[in-house]
Amino acid sequence: MVLERNTRKDIRDFIKQKPRTVQEVAQKVGRSWRTADRYLEKMENEEGYISRRTFRKGTRGALKIAYWNNLNSFSTSKVQEQLLKKIETGRKKEDFSPFDIYQSADEDKRKAFMEKQTKEYVEAKHDIFTLLRQAQERIMFFSGDLSWVNLTYKDEKCLKVFRELSNDGIKLFFIGRVDTGSMKNAEKFFDFKKSLKKDNINIRHNEHPLRAFIVDDKFVQLKEMRKTDEKSRKEDKYLFYEIKDDKWVEWLTKVFWKIYRGSMPGEKRIKDLRTIKNLERV
Repeated sequence: MVLERNTRKDIRDFIKQKPRTVQEVAQKVGRSWRTADRYLEKMENEEGYISRRTFRKGTRGALKIAYWNNLNSFSTSKVQEQLLKKIETGRKKEDFSPFDIYQSADEDKRKAFMEKQTKEYVEAKHDIFTLLRQAQERIMFFSGDLSWVNLTYKDEKCLKVFRELSNDGIKLFFIGRVDTGSMKNAEKFFDFKKSLKKDNINIRHNEHPLRAFIVDDKFVQLKEMRKTDEKSRKEDKYLFYEIKDDKWVEWLTKVFWKIYRGSMPGEKRIKDLRTIKNLERV
């Protein structure tokens, strides 16, 4: 489905004024209700400027509303405000602990565990690919050096999963470093994108402290390295936090869009990196 730039802008400006029903959007752009709803779905999944909500769902009087996401002021508590400041000022994963989010989530809608992981392998009991395959619309990745491109679980490569998801129309959004230090991963990712029948993968450059992914509006999994004495550490172990608390999933989704919008497209970064003479891609 092609959504023209002018139509996209008209819808964005229209909804920014106040919340609108799908029928109002349909009348504004001169399309059917179904087409307008698909436009809104596409914009919600690709931009984050708007969100949709259905009232009285499952009844004859169901009403679907589209409303503007104000990403300059979306924290609903002092805790969220403070956490957002830490995320925005952080650059390395050591600058922020996801436990600060986990401890504030509903106790009945969270769980945590510790496992071993490297940039290439996930421990056998952590079925991360099954989590990714639950997506129906989009997955958002807070990445570090885009090492997802190398990940393997039970001899299955993550790129195989990404290919399946992309071909099924699932949007995959990444924010991570595209620089001289991560160039090998970035090059591998962009070569992979060229091989896709349907390229639904979007990568932007940004340095941030989060390591996490969000599946649709369902749940988020965050990761941090276990803090240990450097002298006694024999292997890297990570703490994983899974949260299904709606208010925190929604908040982290908005955090992602806020960072994503202000980030440089990965393609532009790669193009400029290639102009550096004698740069080794290591």
